[in-house]
Amino acid sequence: MNLLLDTTSDIPLNQQIKVQLRYLILSGELSPGMQIPSVRELAAFLKTNRNTVAKAYRELEEEGYLDIRQAAGTYVAQNLDIPPRKETKEFVSVLKKAMQQASELGFSSEEFVNMAQMLMLKEKNSGSNVKALFVECNPFALEQYVKDLTNALAITVEGVLLDSLVEKRVEESFLDSFDVIITTAGHYPEVKRVLGSRQNIYGINLGPYLKVVEQLLECPKDMRIGVICMSPRGGSEGLKSSLLNLGIKGDLITEGYSSDDDIRRVAAVSDILVVSKFALMHKKDVFERMGKRVIEYENVLSESSIEILRKIIEKIVSHKSWA
Repeated sequence: MNLLLDTTSDIPLNQQIKVQLRYLILSGELSPGMQIPSVRELAAFLKTNRNTVAKAYRELEEEGYLDIRQAAGTYVAQNLDIPPRKETKEFVSVLKKAMQQASELGFSSEEFVNMAQMLMLKEKNSGSNVKALFVECNPFALEQYVKDLTNALAITVEGVLLDSLVEKRVEESFLDSFDVIITTAGHYPEVKRVLGSRQNIYGINLGPYLKVVEQLLECPKDMRIGVICMSPRGGSEGLKSSLLNLGIKGDLITEGYSSDDDIRRVAAVSDILVVSKFALMHKKDVFERMGKRVIEYENVLSESSIEILRKIIEKIVSHKSWA
């Protein structure tokens, strides 16, 4: 089998394997009843983790493409409704033209795939009225993440500040109107504590832009790095933790500020400032007067979290269609 993995892509490796195998089956290159390599063999060939291949195989089996027989191997399912080879070739030709046009417009292959997934999900969700509530402590971040989730999931997403939940300023009837409640992994314990018995709460992971990490890795190891965030609930500490996990060394000085004096205090003992996008938006003039190098930091939604949310939404849509 001619399979390739792109380790630099945002698309999870198991999804890359799954999509390519499904294409080989639908195109007729892998015919019904044909045995395919074992998990161990394919993992060795692709130089990837066995669990990655196993997950792709399991999902293809659940979708009816593969027949996994214990101790007997893995086979292409016999009773597949595969379109005629001519129609498949025509469909591939249409896709290639669409990808070429997307490339000419400046979109990458990953963006093409993500957009296709979004449109597919939007089509599935049409008329389903799936609603999500996103909880965040920072009003600027809340607005941005609501937009990002709306675009990524193609559903209705509204936002509420964490303080509003903690201080009981949100009516239960308002919360009841949402199919799913989403927050960041850092806020999940508090949201779960406040909302108690609700089972539809999910935490998602955020990560920094790689460009920020690359810039910091180029700095001297003894560089004093000031980390500034607007979040009143440990945002700067979370930002610091993310940087440490990514191998950033140096003296990391954090501050969740409430005044210009907080910024000046950190700047006075730092060689370089890593500032959240929202703090920079709010106090750009103050940072410009510091005379320090400023690197803008922004958390982004992880692709793995988006994939998990898509599956959750698909289940909600399926449940609503049967209700």
